[in-house]
Amino acid sequence: MFVENFFKKRGFHLSPVFELGSYDLVLEFTKANLGISCVIKEFSRHYLERGDLYEIRLEEEIPKRSIGICYLKNVPLSRAAKKFVDSIDKV
Repeated sequence: MFVENFFKKRGFHLSPVFELGSYDLVLEFTKANLGISCVIKEFSRHYLERGDLYEIRLEEEIPKRSIGICYLKNVPLSRAAKKFVDSIDKV
């Protein structure tokens, strides 16, 4: 919704055909020429480096956002959750 609102304020109406559950899937659909995607650059870096996809630079940069993660201090994270938290720390 954040990205859609950004473009809407500038006169562009986005009408997504697909809403997918993972960045990898979004990027694979884009690579298969099923549309364009708006994803975090770090998640698409290897596609860009290999030349599978290319970046469309905007005249005006989409404002940066921050997120927070909350979890119980005394409850250990699953391996998947820990990997997710670690990957967010790198961004």
